[in-house]
Amino acid sequence: MRVRKQSLILPFVCLLLPLISSLGSSFGQKVKLEEVLARHLESIGSSKARGAVSTRIISGTSQIIFRTTPPGQAVGKAVLASEGNKSLFGMSFLSPVYPREQMGFNGNNFMAAFATPGTRSVLGNFLMIVRSKRASCSTGVRRDEDHRRSRVV
Repeated sequence: MRVRKQSLILPFVCLLLPLISSLGSSFGQKVKLEEVLARHLESIGSSKARGAVSTRIISGTSQIIFRTTPPGQAVGKAVLASEGNKSLFGMSFLSPVYPREQMGFNGNNFMAAFATPGTRSVLGNFLMIVRSKRASCSTGVRRDEDHRRSRVV
């Protein structure tokens, strides 16, 4: 048993020795933020390789917790895609109350899709109101709270 422990310790020490010696020399050096960022970007890929990529797509799982009536939670899928300044975000759930959330930006305009036919989610409705408020501030048109009438400021 003792021989077995020693045979495991020697390779472990041999692997850690170069790591420990390199750490000692780097503690005395101050690394600039630009250097850390440059190393991080280079670890992703060369500048040429990163420049050739024009789209990004990620997917995973999502979870929602309903704090309003009816309370509960749902787990589903999520996707985020982008190309240049265009982006798309979507989630889908096996829930009759909140089956999906889809929103996108086409480079000029933001849009939140209906979660159920004719009805946006609370999040989608909020973001569409924010969008209309921002648009009205930039164009000089102000919308009333019910969003049915418009008037020029």
